[in-house]
Amino acid sequence: MVTRFKRAAEDSDLVDVARRVGRTPLEIMTIASIVQAESTDKRDMPKIARVWRQARGARDAALLDP
Repeated sequence: MVTRFKRAAEDSDLVDVARRVGRTPLEIMTIASIVQAESTDKRDMPKIARVWRQARGARDAALLDP
């Protein structure tokens, strides 16, 4: 399983993609896991990811607002 993960991470440039979006590879994998667990259909995954990202953005913005 570890070998498969490493191969998939390399094939998808996980480290570089995570860096470009300001996240760590662990955060990307955690988000992906949440999205996968919350979806019952692969077609719903982009919608769930957008909702999570919007909620996260709102929470991050609230932390920065004095």
